Amino acid sequence: MINSLKLKVFLVLLATIAAVVMTAFVVFQWSFQRGFIDYLHSQEQSRIQQVTQEACLLYKQSNSWTPVVDNAALWRRVRYAGNVDADIIVKALDDYESRTNEPLPDWSNASLNDGDTPFEARLSLYDPQKNWLTGSNNNERPSDFYPISCEHKLTGFIGVVMKPEMLHMRDQAFTEEQTQSFVILALVTVFIATLVAWPVAQRLTRPLKALSNASHKLANGEYSIRLNNRSKDEIGRLAKDFNRMAQTLQENEEGRRRWMAGIAHELRTPLAILQGEIEAIQDGIRPLNQQSLASLHHETQQLKRLVDDLYELALSDRGVVSYRMEDIDLVECLEQSVESSRHSFEEKNLDLSLDVGTITHIPLKADYRRLSQLFTNLLSNSTRYTDAPGQCRVSVAVADDWAEINVMDTSPGVEPENLPRMFERFFRGEGSRNRAYGGAGLGLSICHNIVEAHGGTIESRPSPLGGVWIHVKLPLDT
Repeated sequence: MINSLKLKVFLVLLATIAAVVMTAFVVFQWSFQRGFIDYLHSQEQSRIQQVTQEACLLYKQSNSWTPVVDNAALWRRVRYAGNVDADIIVKALDDYESRTNEPLPDWSNASLNDGDTPFEARLSLYDPQKNWLTGSNNNERPSDFYPISCEHKLTGFIGVVMKPEMLHMRDQAFTEEQTQSFVILALVTVFIATLVAWPVAQRLTRPLKALSNASHKLANGEYSIRLNNRSKDEIGRLAKDFNRMAQTLQENEEGRRRWMAGIAHELRTPLAILQGEIEAIQDGIRPLNQQSLASLHHETQQLKRLVDDLYELALSDRGVVSYRMEDIDLVECLEQSVESSRHSFEEKNLDLSLDVGTITHIPLKADYRRLSQLFTNLLSNSTRYTDAPGQCRVSVAVADDWAEINVMDTSPGVEPENLPRMFERFFRGEGSRNRAYGGAGLGLSICHNIVEAHGGTIESRPSPLGGVWIHVKLPLDT
C-alpha cells in the first residue's frame, strides 16, 4: 500500500495543505500580535495627549501643581482623561470618598509587572526638572516622558511606563480568542482537505493506473490495446503517444507477419517447382537433358535473386549497406540502364524511350552501382506490370538543386489508395500472390532504400499514360 502512487499523491497533497495552513497560522499570529500591540500603543498615545491637556487645564487654574498633588480627586481627573467612561468612573469614585470619608487607595506602589496593570496605574506627574510629584511611584522608571505645555511654557511631564507585555486582561482575552478561532479554523481546513485530497489523488492517478495496466498488456504482446483519454494536459499527450506507439507496434507486428508469410510464399514457389521437376526426373517422367537442366537452373536463379534481395533489405534495415559515394554523371548512368533494359522491353512488345532534352551532364555525388540498380529495378517493374502493346517513358530534368527522374508506363494502373503502399515489401499492384507477373514484390522496397540513402525522395502517382508514374528526386552535387 505504501508503494501506491495514489497514496503518495494523497500524502503530498495533505502535507502541502498542512504546511500552508501552519505557515498561514504563524504569519497570522505574528501579524496580529504586532498589529494589535501597535493599535493599543496608538490608543495610549491618544489617551496621553488628552491626559496632558487635562493636566494643563488644572495647572492654569492656580499656576501650580500643588492642588493636583494634594487633591487625589483632581489627579484622578487627569488620569482618567480620555477614558470613554471617565465621567462615570470619576463621579463614582468621588461619591465613594464623600460617603465613606476615606481616601481611595492609589497605585503609588502598585506592581507594574502584573499583566492586568491598567493604563491609569502607569501614569505619574513630574515637574519640569522631572522630579516626581504624584502618581505611580516605584522602582519602574518611566520609559517615556510627555511634556505638559501651557501657553508655550513647559510646566511638567507625564511619565508613562510602557511595556509591550502590559496588555489588559480584556485585550489578552481577545487575542487568545482570535488565536483559538484560527486554530479551530485550521483544524477544520485540514480535516476538509483530508476528505477532498483522497478523491483528488484518486482522480489524478486514475489515468496513470490505466496507462500502467495498458503498458503491462502491451508488454505481453496485446498490441491492440488503446487508451481512451481525451484530456489536453501532459497525461493526455502521454496517452496519445502511447496509442501511437501501440499502433506502430501493431503495424510492425502485422508487417512482420506479412513479411514472414511473403518470404514463405516466395520461397515455396521455386522450391516446389524444383522439387516437382527433380521428382519427375527421378520417376523417369522427364528425361535428364539440357532442357530440364536449364529449367532447374532458371528456378535456382529465381531463388538466388530472391535470397539476394532479402539479404540486401536486411542489410539496409540494419544500416550496414555500404555506399561508395563519388562524382558521377546521372545522364550517363540513366542512359546505360535504359540501354541494358531495352532488350527485355522488346521481348514483351513494349516501347522504351528516354528523354533528357538538352541536358548533357548532371553531376551527382552518388554510388554509381546502386543508382544503376535503382533504375534497373524501376524498369524491370515496368516490364512486369505493363500490358503489351505498351510503352514506358523515362525523362530527367533539373529543378533548383534537385535532379528529377520520371518513369511512366501504360496500363494497368494501381488503385489510388494502394499507391502509397507500392514501396512496401511483397506488395503487388494486381493484388494477387501468384507469380504470373514475376518478381517477389521487393524491387520497389530496395529502390526506396537506395533513394533514401542518397538523401532523395521517391513516390508513386497515377500515370498520364494509364499506368504508374514513379517520381524520383536526388540532390545535385553543388
